[in-house]
Amino acid sequence: MDEILVQKRVLKASITKASGELEKGSLSRIQLELYEKKWSKFENDCSDIFDKIFSICDEKDIDKFIEEQQAVQEKIDKLWISIKQELSKLDTSVNDSVATDSLGHKHEPNSHEGVRLPKLNLPTFSGYIHDWLSFKDLFVASIHNNNKLSESQKLSYLKLSLHGEASRIVQSIPLCDSNYKLAWDLLEERFSNKKDQVFAQLKRFMSLTPIQGENPSTILKLVDTVNECIRSLETLEQKIEGFSETILAYQLLQKLDSNTKLWWEREAKNDELPKLSDLILFLKKYARTLQASRTPNNSAVMKRQNSQTTTMTSSIKFSYCD
Repeated sequence: MDEILVQKRVLKASITKASGELEKGSLSRIQLELYEKKWSKFENDCSDIFDKIFSICDEKDIDKFIEEQQAVQEKIDKLWISIKQELSKLDTSVNDSVATDSLGHKHEPNSHEGVRLPKLNLPTFSGYIHDWLSFKDLFVASIHNNNKLSESQKLSYLKLSLHGEASRIVQSIPLCDSNYKLAWDLLEERFSNKKDQVFAQLKRFMSLTPIQGENPSTILKLVDTVNECIRSLETLEQKIEGFSETILAYQLLQKLDSNTKLWWEREAKNDELPKLSDLILFLKKYARTLQASRTPNNSAVMKRQNSQTTTMTSSIKFSYCD
């Protein structure tokens, strides 16, 4: 564990140093491209390090490490946006220079040249196919269908939103109005294949990390991911009903810890096949119950801490919240 924590400290220090260098500004394109490569390493290291931490840390520390991972990931995302903004400034600087033709005539800049891009909260996409649909919906709503933006401005925002593999697809495309549709079509071609999308969502569902212990944050994170998969599959016209729902419910049950499974069995009807929607609702309520039971003034939690959680009596009741 000590070795992993050292790796985490090194990662955080490296991100802070890179962010500081970018804030100074005046970096060349070569330097910025080097930082792009560093960002990719930060992204991979963050995922690997915290996965290792979650696999060996005590249950009581999971929430703390989840919050820390989110904070580190936010810094990495801000670093990426800073890199893209600096690269965009370099591109804009080239495009905004007044062109002169062979006869010495100056071309008037178009109405969008030299206009500073308004600050918008942009969705981000790193090239993971299961994230494409949600990114696409947000980007289309905020940028793609925004009639106040020129096509070149939309392309600038698109480049700022993309990370990793997705960014590499469009990074060499120059900023001009005619190239926005080209860039968008390239992304659609790569990530909008219906078969690939369906399989990616199923793979994501089947690969969910099993819960280790009764942790409300982990349970709710599991529920959120399951709901994202379901919404994406329904968007792809794959209805979750009948036997397919039974299969997904069974698969989700395999991701639960033994105590959570036991409580589910107590609530479920023994002679009926489980419905995925009922299981998700149960997990939400169960997570809320766990959160409520962990307040300092709750006497039930003291009893829980002093006894084996696997020893349960019929006197224990859920305090379900609507």
